Amino acid sequence: MHIRVETANAFVRMILKGLKEPSDKLQLIRVLSLGDIIPGLEQATRNDEEQVQFREGLGKLTNALGLELSKLVEEVPLVLCTGYHLI
Repeated sequence: MHIRVETANAFVRMILKGLKEPSDKLQLIRVLSLGDIIPGLEQATRNDEEQVQFREGLGKLTNALGLELSKLVEEVPLVLCTGYHLI
């Protein structure tokens, strides 16, 4: 379980701090399909008390994605976003 928590935390750090270019952040979100994966992981761990830390990590990751996507919408010209399925 520990590796799952650390992986979620690593994605949060990459999205919030590690990638400076908006296009790189969009590419990471798209390639990893985080918007498709997170709901399934949340559902699969919903009734498992041992997964509380992992679910907290998923919550932080979801929050980080929302914050960054909000910033990107304001910063990135519409042309760069065309064709991306963000979440």
